Amino acid sequence: VMVIGAASVHQFAHMEQGMGLSPASAALVVSVLSAMNIIGRIVGGYLGDNYFDKRYLAAAGMIGAAIGLVILTMATSMRQAMVFAVLFGFGWGIRGPLIRSMQAEYYGRANFGKVIGVASAITTPGSILGPIFAGIMADTFGNYQMGFIILAILGALGTIFFLISKQPSAPGHSKVLSDYAGSKQQAP
Repeated sequence: VMVIGAASVHQFAHMEQGMGLSPASAALVVSVLSAMNIIGRIVGGYLGDNYFDKRYLAAAGMIGAAIGLVILTMATSMRQAMVFAVLFGFGWGIRGPLIRSMQAEYYGRANFGKVIGVASAITTPGSILGPIFAGIMADTFGNYQMGFIILAILGALGTIFFLISKQPSAPGHSKVLSDYAGSKQQAP
């Protein structure tokens, strides 16, 4: 969330000041990014529920978003900014519903509120610190490139957590959880 926070706050300024895009062009890029985010959420949820391991899809989404941010960092044209919008928006969109779905599957409905509360307590500071970090880096270096590159690397490294995550076993391994996991694996 450091990455999405920083990109959300600073992408417009980078496109105007760093790339020389007009406000209307930068707004179009942000609009395309938002549309791709919606599409990514729908596609990610569908594919995660029906065809692919959610962990791998979420990791792929984060890699796509990181690549998109690197492209924005180096972009010099509207076309490159649009590639950023597609990759970043779609990639970030994919991971959103998958995270919530994994949390529900891993910890069950009875604990969902607690899990979301703890997760939010961990991620919210990141969404606050990301824009501050990118702003400090821009003030220090005169542009957003270094800050965006560092954040893209951190985002890409975050994929490791998706890849190594496993459903925890409940204390005494609840029959309900094992029955649910078994029925989930047998589904077409």
